[in-house]
Amino acid sequence: MGQTTYRNRYSIAIAGMVDGLGDGQGEPYLNDGGFVAESWTITTPTTPADNTLYSIAVTDRYHPNPPIVASFTTSIGTSRADLAAGLYASARNNMMFTGLLLVVNNTSTIVLTHRQTNIPFFPVVSGGGAAPLTVPTTPTTPASAPMLIGFGLGVTRIAGGSTSVRGNKSARLPIAGDTANYIAGFTIATRNSQKDRVGEGALVGYEPGGLAMNVLQRCANLPGIWVPTLETSINPDADSVYLSVLSGSQGYVQKTNANSAIDISPKGRFRSFITTSVNGQNLVLVQADF
Repeated sequence: MGQTTYRNRYSIAIAGMVDGLGDGQGEPYLNDGGFVAESWTITTPTTPADNTLYSIAVTDRYHPNPPIVASFTTSIGTSRADLAAGLYASARNNMMFTGLLLVVNNTSTIVLTHRQTNIPFFPVVSGGGAAPLTVPTTPTTPASAPMLIGFGLGVTRIAGGSTSVRGNKSARLPIAGDTANYIAGFTIATRNSQKDRVGEGALVGYEPGGLAMNVLQRCANLPGIWVPTLETSINPDADSVYLSVLSGSQGYVQKTNANSAIDISPKGRFRSFITTSVNGQNLVLVQADF
């Protein structure tokens, strides 16, 4: 009885689940394309104040107190370039400062860049009175990290990577302009994927910079992999396969080229009608060989 009613009462798949038995080819990729180190640009005054102490104090999450400081005291007639050079030299002579930040002297400005990606830091300037150092209210380049990549999504190969992955391969969600030749495959939901939560919320994806993503590159003898879609109906005998690049559904499959979707039909085909996952997500079985 259970064999005839199971599919009517229970979800038969989750996104990223490989279907059936057989041999396929998987490859490891890192979700590390898009990490950005934060930088701030500090501007020196056109005419620095005489006999004045100028300083730059920096904190981040790992160095909250006391701040790490670079400082320089002007003399009579100190030029703008001399002030920048003095602050640069002070920073370079402070091992904690240069251990935390890369420092560049651009004559009229000092650019500070964190040595680690995706870590905000906070520079505070002081001294000068009516001729102070100035720092913007927001970073020149904010710290950022790539998005989480969900299970069952098509991903694009990119340059970069880490020696922790064979071939130093990295991947990101697809964007407009990518072609089928750049697609690495679909991310697999495996029991080996590290979770940071339990229950339905655990069926999320690959965090940036963490463990390597398991990407199904060639289904070969496997029937396919379950992939999210926003479509409400799919005919596996007639519809072509496109990969979405639209924000909110990047890496999903669809049956038209709407919104600059990538045509992957030469490399893949639909193998099922639409089913619904335990999370209420529309899924379709896709067989592909990239």
